[in-house]
Parts: sequence; C-alpha cells; structure tokens
Amino acid sequence: MLSEGWGTCSTKHALLARLAAEQEQPVDLMVGIYRMNRANTPKLEPVLARYGYSFIPEAHCYVKQGDRRFGFTRYSDKTEDQDPFDSLL
Repeated sequence: MLSEGWGTCSTKHALLARLAAEQEQPVDLMVGIYRMNRANTPKLEPVLARYGYSFIPEAHCYVKQGDRRFGFTRYSDKTEDQDPFDSLL
C-alpha cells in the first residue's frame, strides 16, 4: 500500500492498527456494515433507482480507540459534511 500510494479501507486501517499496536496503543481494527446510499455515494444513484433500492449494504473497515471511531478513507464523491458513521447498521 505504501509503495503504490493507495489502498482500500481494509489495508489503510489494518496498517494503522498494526502501527498503533507496535506503539502499544489500544486501537482495535473494526468492520461495520453501512447503508451505501445516494447521500454517501452519489455515483450509486442510477443503480439504486434502477432496482428501487434506497441503499445497499456494504462492509467498511475503520479503527476504534475506546468509544471513539476513526475512519481515514476519503472518497472523492463523498460530501464533506457527511459523517462516515451515520450510515452504519
């Protein structure tokens, strides 16, 4: 991931969790299912409209420290004011 300059939510957060573990920081690697919808993924709108869905379930990885969740994956089509955890199931 580092040499290629890109990665998925899985690879990015796995790296962060591993680095935190090496520094003896209490960080957990998490996976959640969220509602991928037109608000958080606008390019999905044609598919949702075609099949009459308001969302489709999608897996997403993130890290958690105590009660705080952190997501470091950026999507170019995500609106800036959209909280990535608002759609978790």
